[in-house]
Amino acid sequence: EKIRLQWKDNSRNETGYLIEYKSGTGNWTELGTVAANTTSYTVIVGPGATSDWRVSAVYEASGITRIVSD
Repeated sequence: EKIRLQWKDNSRNETGYLIEYKSGTGNWTELGTVAANTTSYTVIVGPGATSDWRVSAVYEASGITRIVSD
């Protein structure tokens, strides 16, 4: 089963987006990152799977990484 995650690119200077998920009350797990200015990502999940998803903007400058989410 495919799920399409979509978000609005409200940032002017992100270096990418971090995509994470969790099931139930578990911890957030990093799925991966996508390039700056990307606004969607398709995920393949098992039948009947339920997860929470979050997408956070990533900013990298001078070797320092900052992750910002709403």
